[in-house]
Amino acid sequence: MRYENQLIVAEGDYVIAHGRFSGNGRPAAWVAADVIRFEDGLLAEHWDVLQDEATQAESVSGLPMFGRPLPFVSGRPPRNIHGTQIGAIMNLTGNTIFITGGGSGIGRALAEALHKRRNKVIISGRRKGHLDAVVKANPGIEAIELDIADPASIKATAKKLIEEHPDLNVLINNAGIMELDQAAGVIDDKLLVSTVTTNLLGPLRLTSALVDQLKSRHGVILYNTSVLAFVPLALTAVYSATT
Repeated sequence: MRYENQLIVAEGDYVIAHGRFSGNGRPAAWVAADVIRFEDGLLAEHWDVLQDEATQAESVSGLPMFGRPLPFVSGRPPRNIHGTQIGAIMNLTGNTIFITGGGSGIGRALAEALHKRRNKVIISGRRKGHLDAVVKANPGIEAIELDIADPASIKATAKKLIEEHPDLNVLINNAGIMELDQAAGVIDDKLLVSTVTTNLLGPLRLTSALVDQLKSRHGVILYNTSVLAFVPLALTAVYSATT
């Protein structure tokens, strides 16, 4: 796989990197925007936005998504694909959705967007103040305190969800932590265990606890991951390995 960077922009606590991934085994390259937020000099949040690179025929504006010129053809299948050809397509309205890490960042944005589409949204997180702020700003959203790194907390939360929301049919595993480490040296064991437990074991445990409920509702399970799974970042090697 090859990564090409085109632009890096920084303002305040935010840094945005715009680039392209090619040679990924797919017909189209990926155009990526990485958004990083720092807090008190430390890495606080990291988001990725990935999109298939548009061809000349697909570009509405006639402008390329990355560099020049526009790719002429992509080799991708036509866009007019019916749901029966690729499996069921998720209905974005009328669901009961549980989102982990819903108190801030991507989780909060997802919760608010899906709430506006007339879905029942339940968010979770460890910071009650953040959860309360989302609920106050969005009447109708509910919140449950959950420590995704604690198996007992996961078990109790799953039980509460199934009892109070029998129509639950969507799980969005969004919670995660991203900490700086030194992969070239000795990695702090506490950081290692915390990152693996939060980013990998926690979502797997929660999915396992809710899978029968979701299957009974023909549900959907989503995992929010990172492009760093494909192109690891040396500064956050453990995080990269768990996305």
